[in-house]
Amino acid sequence: MPGVRTFSRLGHPHSSRVSSEVADRDRQVARTRWPPVPASKLNENVMRAYLSKAITWLPIALFAWSISSCTAVPPRVSNTDVDALTAALAALSPRVDLSEARLAASTAYTATDELRASYRMVGPPPELHNILVNTGLRNRGLCCHWAEDLGNRLHALRLKTLAIHWVVANEGSVLHEHNSAMITAQGGPAASGIIVDGWRNAGTLYWGPLSADRYAWTLHAADQQWQLIRCN
Repeated sequence: MPGVRTFSRLGHPHSSRVSSEVADRDRQVARTRWPPVPASKLNENVMRAYLSKAITWLPIALFAWSISSCTAVPPRVSNTDVDALTAALAALSPRVDLSEARLAASTAYTATDELRASYRMVGPPPELHNILVNTGLRNRGLCCHWAEDLGNRLHALRLKTLAIHWVVANEGSVLHEHNSAMITAQGGPAASGIIVDGWRNAGTLYWGPLSADRYAWTLHAADQQWQLIRCN
């Protein structure tokens, strides 16, 4: 009579008719594997090495875990917020179309909300989120990601009377470099631009005149070839 079809731990079929010798061997192996070897019998140097690594990495792991499940909760955006940015953009030049100014302002706020959710942004401060990105717990959300993604949303509007720029401060500094998108009147000077920065307040849009900002901004070297700029 054929044996009953069963599956081993690895999922391979085998016969249920197992000899008593094999069964005895399996029971012997089980006895040798359980209970586990007491910690007192482990090599002392090995135990010390494991404890040392645990002490070193446990606080870092706990910190990363604790903030990775948190997301930034921004204040509700009101029409007043959009109106204020619209007015600032319209004031850049008499040539700026008011409907374009409103479209750019509403897009800046909407895109910031969407990117914050997409990045699963934590903070403030936004440096907390940088830690998650640099340790692999988040994919995007550095300031250059914000500059790229928010700038791309604004570029996609194909505005005629407003121009979108990429600006950078403290370029080359590992700790202090900052990137942002900026809006100017079409053909207008960079010095008159409006910074639109989603990173600074961890997903709540900051905007303000470049000339009054605390960062010393300059145009990115590839600003005129935006499509070539990538933040990896």
